[in-house]
Amino acid sequence: MSAPPQPRPVFCIVADQHRDRGVAEAACAGRFTHNGVTLELGLEPDWLSAGLVEDREWAIEWSKFYYGLDLAHAFAETAEPRFLAAWERLARSWIRTVPVGADPSHVAGRRIQNWIYAWNMFAAAPGFPGLSPGTAACIAGSLAAQVRDLRGRLTPERNHRTLELYALFIAALALPDLDPDGTLLDFAVTALSENLLSDILPDGVHRERSTHYHMITLRTFVGVRENARRFGVTLPDGYDERLARACEFALHCHRPDGGIPALSDADGGSYLGLLERAGGLLGHPDFL
Repeated sequence: MSAPPQPRPVFCIVADQHRDRGVAEAACAGRFTHNGVTLELGLEPDWLSAGLVEDREWAIEWSKFYYGLDLAHAFAETAEPRFLAAWERLARSWIRTVPVGADPSHVAGRRIQNWIYAWNMFAAAPGFPGLSPGTAACIAGSLAAQVRDLRGRLTPERNHRTLELYALFIAALALPDLDPDGTLLDFAVTALSENLLSDILPDGVHRERSTHYHMITLRTFVGVRENARRFGVTLPDGYDERLARACEFALHCHRPDGGIPALSDADGGSYLGLLERAGGLLGHPDFL
C-alpha cells in the first residue's frame, strides 16, 4: 500500500504575516473576517452561496485560504488537533462544493500556494499525526486539478500573472508527482523570468509605478529566488541583475521610519525584512 502524498517543504515568503492566534481561533469556530465584515459560516460552508454573495471581494479573500497559515501556526505552537481538523474540514468542504475553475485565476493561484504552505507547516509541526484518512489524497488530487486548470487560463500579463506563475512553480517543487517530466517547472521558471524582465523596467521600477505593487511583486520574485536556491533550480540569465535593480529601488523607497510611502493606488508597510533576505541571496550587503 503506497504512502499518502505529502508535499516537499518549500519556502513560504509570507509566513511571518500569518501568525495571528485570533484569526486561527475564529477560523476554528467557522468565523471569518474580510474587508471589515465578520461572518459566521461554520467549518463546512457552501462556498458558492454562503457569505456575502453580493460582495465579490469578500468572497475572493475568503476563498484564498490565508487563514490556513494562521491555523497551521497555531497548531505548531499548541499541538491542539482542532486547528488541523478545522483546516481539513474547510479544505475538503471547498473541494466538495466548488467546481475547479469557478473563481478568478488569481484567486486559484493564491489558494494553491496557501494550501501547500499550510500543509507544509502542519507536517513540520511536532506531534503532527498526519492528515485524516483520505484527506491527503483528496487535497493532492484537487491541487493537481487546480494546477492544470490554472495553467490553461493564466492572466496575460502583470501582477496577477506573476502570482499565478509562482503558484505553478511552488506546486511543481512541492508536489513533483504533478510534474513528472519537469515541463511544468521549466515553463514556470521561464515565464516568471519573462515577467520579471517585462514588469520591472531596466531602471528597477515596477511598470505600474506604485510603491505597494512594486513591493508585492518583488516579494514574489524574491520567493522564486529563495526556492530556486533551495531546490537547485537554475534561473535564466538576467534574473538576478533585474531583481537587484528592483531591490535598489525598494531600498530607497523606505522612509527613515522604516515604512514606504503610499504612492499611486498603494498601501503602506515595511519590507526591510524582504530586502534583508534578498541581500543575502544576491550578495548585496547594502540591502541588509
